[in-house]
Amino acid sequence: VPAPLKSLTIKSCGLKELPEEFGMLTSLSELNLAGNRLSALPHSFVDLMSLKRLNLDQNEFKKFPDVIGSMKRLSHLSIDGNSFSEEEKARI
Repeated sequence: VPAPLKSLTIKSCGLKELPEEFGMLTSLSELNLAGNRLSALPHSFVDLMSLKRLNLDQNEFKKFPDVIGSMKRLSHLSIDGNSFSEEEKARI
């Protein structure tokens, strides 16, 4: 049986979206998606119950992904370099 994936880095790949199947990586504790072109996260992201560290720096988010609010174990979130409006920054 292969060991479950704990850490994943997909940096600076021009990625515009993640597949809904991403939620199947339930043992993931660290995810680095910095430097892509993401503007949203799939609904299945809520299934990443083990995720503790998430880096979304330098993407194209204009709205904070609400799914992140339901991630109970998340202890480190980095969202620098996105295109949040001033009112969205205030909401965050």
